[in-house]
This record gives sequence, C-alpha cells and structure tokens, in this order.
Amino acid sequence: FAPLDGADLSRFDLIVPLSLADARFLRSQPNVIRAHVAPLPDEDCTALCHDKRLLNETLIGAGFAAHVPPMGADLAPPFICKPVHGENSEHCLLVPDYAAILRLGDAIDQPGLFRQAAVRSEVEYATHFIMKDGRLERELTVAYHHDTPLFIKGSASQTPAVRVVGTCPDTQTLTAMLRTIDYNGMGCANFKMAGGRLQLIEINPRIGGSLMEYFATFLRSL
Repeated sequence: FAPLDGADLSRFDLIVPLSLADARFLRSQPNVIRAHVAPLPDEDCTALCHDKRLLNETLIGAGFAAHVPPMGADLAPPFICKPVHGENSEHCLLVPDYAAILRLGDAIDQPGLFRQAAVRSEVEYATHFIMKDGRLERELTVAYHHDTPLFIKGSASQTPAVRVVGTCPDTQTLTAMLRTIDYNGMGCANFKMAGGRLQLIEINPRIGGSLMEYFATFLRSL
C-alpha cells in the first residue's frame, strides 16, 4: 500500500493501482513497467466515470434514464448533494427534507456540486467486475444492509451496515451500461434497486475497497 511513484516496481509480479492517481502514473510509463498490472479502463473512460454528472448525462442520453436517478438544482428532497469529481463518497451530503436545506444553507450550493435524487432502499450494492471486449467476465457483489432507507454508504454518522456477499441483481443492465461507455478492465459499480430497477449511484474506474479480501479469487479471471 505504499505510494507507487516511490516504489521499485521491478520487484513485483503484479501491480494493483488502488487510486486514479496510481492508475494515471502507471499509464504514463508503459514501457518501463515489466510486471503485470491489474487491468483498468483507459484514460478517456476513466475521466468520464470520474465526472459523475457527465457520466449520468451520457447514460441518460444513451437510453438509461430509467436507471439514473434524476438530477437538477430544483429537485425536491430527499436528494444527495455530491461533488462532480470525488471518491469514496467524500463531501457528499444527504438532504432528507426542507428543514435540512435551511440548515445546510450555502453548503449545498457550492461550485462543483450537483444534486441527485436519493433512492429509498435499505440495501446498497457494490458490484466488482471485470469487463473485456464488451463482456462481463466476472463479478462479485457486496450488499450493504442498513437500518434506514436513506443513507450515504461509509458515512461516520451511519450505523455500520451488514455486509452480504452474493451476485449482481441485474447484470444485464449493468453490462449494457458498461458496454455503452466502452469500459474495459476492472471496476466497481454502486447502485440500489427500486421498483425492480437498478438505480445507479456511481461507476468507479478502480478497484473497490470491499473487494480486497476476495481479490485473490479474481486473479483466475485476469
């Protein structure tokens, strides 16, 4: 878990970038690195996924409007105020009602933030996957069971979730989304299910933290 830019990468057989900065560093010198690198999407796809609002708009334009919670400055609560660029739910704010809008004030109207409808469900899914040439080669899904239908996963103010390992409840929709944005490599998609439909929260163009203890099982599919 040391910084890659200061490590002797010739010592390793496999390098696993855990952040977007790590992936960018490895992409910048492909002729120097001799070890295998866990496959991640290219720079264009990474940039699209990292721009959460643009990713949502792209998927809506491609016909996935029923699977992307609405966005807009005039949304009625509950909604999530989130940064356009961000990782690990950092700086996301849950706005459950109009009282919260008054309480939070200017904090939810800062540049670089946008509003997206909050999906009511006690369960949030994190599907770790490998996409290759438009095919879903492998997936492992962690379901986070909370005691409330409105929450931000990983927030310190939330009761810790109960984790259940299983499979993606809608691989068809998720695969179609990833194919639309030409995703190739490993990644992690967060979503909820509402009314039987996948409701996307984000697609992370990196390896998700909850895969760590199961990562060895993915090696067979790389």
